[in-house]
Amino acid sequence: MSLPLTNRQLEGSIVLVVITSVIYVTVFFLYRYPSQGASIPYGNGTSYPVIVELTGDTEHKGIYFIPENTTISDFLKIAKVEDINDLEKRSIKLSTGVTVNIGNQLSMGEISAAKRLLLNIPIDINRASLNDLMFVPGIGEKTAWRIIHLRESSGKLQKIEDLMKIPGIKEKRLTRIKEYLYVDVEN
Repeated sequence: MSLPLTNRQLEGSIVLVVITSVIYVTVFFLYRYPSQGASIPYGNGTSYPVIVELTGDTEHKGIYFIPENTTISDFLKIAKVEDINDLEKRSIKLSTGVTVNIGNQLSMGEISAAKRLLLNIPIDINRASLNDLMFVPGIGEKTAWRIIHLRESSGKLQKIEDLMKIPGIKEKRLTRIKEYLYVDVEN
């Protein structure tokens, strides 16, 4: 003996068949035509692009991923900015984390800590401000103050492991935060 289907049950069955069909077709096409994924410009797995920010008096401001050993002159061509007359700076090779500012004179600086961390570029522990340090996951205001106090009382830090002199930073915590930091002892 079969029971008749109500309109509600019939509609539910149709919706179930449609949803199942959509899932099947989607999975079929995903496996048949896999996405190629995003590629990093100028990256080949062994070397990575240089990340430079262009700021100042130009319509082409932004973050650029450029090949290694790119000079300022080459970078300005890539960014479609008129070449500069500053002969001393034209041949300077750019490195990751540099900001090129176009104004009355060409100047160079560093990408802000927030942008550096978003781009997975570590920040220099010896030049980072309180706010810069607080952007680092695992460093709060109290620890940031302690880092600055350590830096001011003992001079520049010579290695990341010097942070273990701060109460609350042990091996485990240092391992978590050191990927976001580096020590530049030359500057």
